[in-house]
Amino acid sequence: MSIKNARPLALSICLLSLPPVSAIYSPDLILSPRKNGKENENHDSSPFAQNHNDGNESEKEFEDEDEERYRNIHGIIMSVVVLIMFPLGALAMRVLGRWWLHAMLQALGMLLLLAGFGIGVFVAKEERKVSSLVLFCFTEAWKLILRREQLFNNVHTILGTVLVGLFVTAQPLLGVLQHLFYRKNQRRGAQGHAHLWLGRLLIVGGVVNGGLGLALVGDDDDDDDDGWGKWGSVYIGVSVGMAALYLLVLVITAFLKRRASKKVAV
Repeated sequence: MSIKNARPLALSICLLSLPPVSAIYSPDLILSPRKNGKENENHDSSPFAQNHNDGNESEKEFEDEDEERYRNIHGIIMSVVVLIMFPLGALAMRVLGRWWLHAMLQALGMLLLLAGFGIGVFVAKEERKVSSLVLFCFTEAWKLILRREQLFNNVHTILGTVLVGLFVTAQPLLGVLQHLFYRKNQRRGAQGHAHLWLGRLLIVGGVVNGGLGLALVGDDDDDDDDGWGKWGSVYIGVSVGMAALYLLVLVITAFLKRRASKKVAV
């Protein structure tokens, strides 16, 4: 069997191995593009077509509510990971010095990051060719993503894709290299400094991108109560609080290390 013929078979096996989703999504929602409402403009406008039009409006309203729910889930997951989990994982290494705890927390954060990224991709697509399958068949979904230019028509989606890519590739790779280097030399090498500062820059970039996402929601809804105005204060408050905690821990640990080194020198 050739690779070309095996690819549809592999995708079919992947789909059949998943739990049933018919109770959540209708078949046309999973397999067909979302209706944009323009097809009904050429239909008969007589009273006999009123029920059909009302059905389309109800379906569109349901899809809009469904999309808003997934958009909120995406925002919550990404905010928790970037604002809380990653900074706490970094502080665990600095305060406790347990590399395994640091690695475990960051790995868990990356799994949630990928889940939130998949949901964000699902929300960003104008045509729903897949639903929750994005999270299970990520390879095939990624091929669909590359064909959809509208996913990358704003700063939030472009920057978010770049940040997620660096979070799950360069950052863990530098961490593993630093761990191997430390086991031999008992000190931080160049890769360790790169791991440290890249992580900080990625977290800051993630915080900024989260704000861009909230602003994007506000622009789409044209309603401050549903966009930045509703969640902006909470987002800024958590960001400032975590930044203050992180800096405070850095200052305290630096002071304690300097004090300990002075005692050893004496």
